[in-house]
Amino acid sequence: FGKLCVSTLGPDGVYGFLNLVAAGGLWGAGYLLYTASVSHPRLVGLNVAGRPVAQMVDLASVALAQIDNLAGICIVSVPGILMEFAQEIEKRGVGRKLGVRSIVYGGEAMNVHQVNYIRRIFPGVGVYSVYSSSEANIMGWGQWGDDGLVFRLVPSSSVIWLRDDQGVAITIPGKIGEVVATCLFAETPPNFLTND
Repeated sequence: FGKLCVSTLGPDGVYGFLNLVAAGGLWGAGYLLYTASVSHPRLVGLNVAGRPVAQMVDLASVALAQIDNLAGICIVSVPGILMEFAQEIEKRGVGRKLGVRSIVYGGEAMNVHQVNYIRRIFPGVGVYSVYSSSEANIMGWGQWGDDGLVFRLVPSSSVIWLRDDQGVAITIPGKIGEVVATCLFAETPPNFLTND
């Protein structure tokens, strides 16, 4: 997933990966996002989580100023914390100075009004969502555009299939069932029931 984060930023340079969520408090997509992204060689991880939002902004500003060849910032968060962080950034008027190029979130939904607010605070930012569970790995990611949030599956990490009411795989086109993801990386592949 680190490759996805870097691809949202650009082709050259070093990027700051700004984590706003404490690892112990992450669930599902957020935890996978954090662990996968920090292992990528072009991302410098900056964990400012677990503090009041004003302190997170202070730490981020100081730490980012110390990175040579910094080409941009990727913020990773859950929407609730992200919105508080953005409000503090707006209050200080430093949105452009941080150089945020992309925001990747998981764990909660965001609506178009929240995304538009984030885009106003961080001009030119790309906003991406991941769809996952801690058991099923990252199943898909979405990018906010003019037509709303468009998702793409990540076939290298999971098999997506439909099941009927008895838990049997549906193979007949047009039959309605529940979307299930089976993780390809677990020792015993678990099934994640999406309730979709």
